[in-house]
Amino acid sequence: MVTKKSLVSMGALFLITVSAAVFALSGCGDTKNDAGEVLSDESGDLRMGESSEDISEGEDLISSEDTGNTGGDTLTFRDVRGKEHRMVIDGSVPSNPYDSSLFEKSGDKMSYNDPSQKTMLGIDVSRHQGDIDWEAVADDGYEFAFIRIAYRGYGDTGSLNEDETALKNLKEAKANGIKCGVYIFSQAVNTDEALEEADFVLDILDGMELEMPVVYDPESILDDEGEKIPEARTSTVTKEEFTAETIAFCDRIKEAGYEPMVYANMLWEAYELDMSSLTQYPFWYADYEDSPQSPYAFTCWQYTNEGKVNGVSGACDINIRMVD
Repeated sequence: MVTKKSLVSMGALFLITVSAAVFALSGCGDTKNDAGEVLSDESGDLRMGESSEDISEGEDLISSEDTGNTGGDTLTFRDVRGKEHRMVIDGSVPSNPYDSSLFEKSGDKMSYNDPSQKTMLGIDVSRHQGDIDWEAVADDGYEFAFIRIAYRGYGDTGSLNEDETALKNLKEAKANGIKCGVYIFSQAVNTDEALEEADFVLDILDGMELEMPVVYDPESILDDEGEKIPEARTSTVTKEEFTAETIAFCDRIKEAGYEPMVYANMLWEAYELDMSSLTQYPFWYADYEDSPQSPYAFTCWQYTNEGKVNGVSGACDINIRMVD
């Protein structure tokens, strides 16, 4: 198994910017992630800046005709920039079972108005939230958290790095009764790297018990026009390759005794992943519209990246979990 210590020493250290915050890039043009957010070069040695772990529907570079499917019902959806896209719905993928009219947001808290459907509210965080008062988070009604445990840089080296606040956040969140899962910001370009990422996460966890899944979070790196940056290591990865990487990661996590989960927004579900090959995994879905646009089943919905949560400084991603 590749250890986290050996991987951290490979290449420049890539520090991922805070979700939903905006920074000025140092010495290069604006670079953005899937959410259309400007990214920062915190390490000072990257050509392209750094990638945010924020998970949202933001790409507008993919043709709405490039669905990878023929026939079937179609769906028109909006990305975070307000651009409409059309996709063909894959009828072999389990459908979204929820009534969109029953989702209701009050302040920053989402509910689902069906007494037969249990839900939980949770947040996702990384080092960029700084010190978190997890007691205050719990008292504010949040019952679970996805904590970034690691990330890969998107430059040529693609170094793997542990989020230095992960273990502290896991310990303190658990101490306050919050159910925890973890996620890795992936920039894998093949299945070997996806397996490397899985082993890296498992090495950090070192057998720690989790109440929530281990999440695979692949993202595209975009410029200020919403175009994929050619220098980004994943810019030429195909749909088939992204799908194979996702399967490799999730299967390795499952073999280790943890529950895997896949993060995706609407554009990734429509164009970057073969959803019919991923039906064995639960999805954490990101969409900042008033109700989820996805035609496919999901377990968690990240509905905002601008939430205010007691105990967390600044904006925070908030999620609703649909409990079986």
